[in-house]
Parts: sequence; structure tokens; C-alpha cells
Amino acid sequence: MSYYDIDDILADSQKLPCKFNFSIPGLGYLNGRPGEPIKEDNKVELPLWLAEILAICAAQGDDTANSEVENKQPQAFIRLIEPEFFSKQFLNFIKSDPLRINLSPYNFYYKIVSKWSYMFNDTELTDLISKMFVSRASEINALSYKSNDQFNGDNQEFLNSLENSERDLFKISHTSYKDIKNWFIEKQ
Repeated sequence: MSYYDIDDILADSQKLPCKFNFSIPGLGYLNGRPGEPIKEDNKVELPLWLAEILAICAAQGDDTANSEVENKQPQAFIRLIEPEFFSKQFLNFIKSDPLRINLSPYNFYYKIVSKWSYMFNDTELTDLISKMFVSRASEINALSYKSNDQFNGDNQEFLNSLENSERDLFKISHTSYKDIKNWFIEKQ
């Protein structure tokens, strides 16, 4: 993550579902109940930056615990719940046809996948999403070569399904093709 990259900052603010492993007093405001404790197994949506920290940090037991508890591994404050865009059904849809998947509702999808894969060391997910990005980038490049700015039918449907970084890629690629075409025309 770049310190000054606004897309990384916005990706870190995307909310992920999680459950608390402990009852914690005073955190009820996370669940819309200020002043109350947040109870164990309460499901809340937390920003990625906070969920990442709470999922990694383990709660420490007190020193007076008996030997059974001492052998027990410290437990993280929260459990991350797999979001719908990492479900088996969603990933199978990506495998079957990566060009038909609608990523527009999932802002910063690729950055979230990158952070999730890093947290859970999920190389299979990284490989799948990398293949999807390559095939979608190829289609984006093919569409951006069109000389007119009017897109219709399947092309428009695909362009409406792009994620933020894919939209930026399309804009840059389309502008570049237009600039090259204008340069060739001026040279003649």
C-alpha cells in the first residue's frame, strides 16, 4: 500500500462482515447501540483496516489461569466472515465466464482480494483473480480500440460491469488509442 494512494485508503475503508469472539464492554456503538457491550458472536461490518487488525491480534488471558487454559492458543478478537464475493458460487461463476461477472457493486475489488489473500495466504484465490483480470483487461483493451465513443449491446453491458480500476484502465487505454490515431492523422 502506498501511503498517498487514495484508492488504497478507500479500499481499506470497505466494510467486511465479521463476528466478535468475546463480549466487549463499551463497543455497542459498532452495532448501533452506544453504551452497551458488544456480545460474543455478534455479527458486525467493520472497515477492512480495523477488521484486519482485530483478526490478527489475539486477546491475552490473565496470568492466574490454570494449566489447561495456558496450553490453549490465544484467540483473535474477531472472526472474519467470508464476504459474498469470495463465496464458492461467486468464484465458480468467475471460473466459468470472467467477462460476464458484474464487479461494479464491489468497489476496489482487486485491492480487497489482494489484502484478503495476503491475510489468509490464499494463493488459489490470487491465481483465479489474476486470470480473471488478464481476460477482462484483454477485453477492455479490445473495446478501447474502437474509434467511436458509442458502445451498445454486450459491449455496454460489459463496460457497465467494470470495477473502479478497470474503468480507469479503459479510460486510459481509450484516450491513448484516440491520441495515437490523431497523431497518425497529423503526420500524414
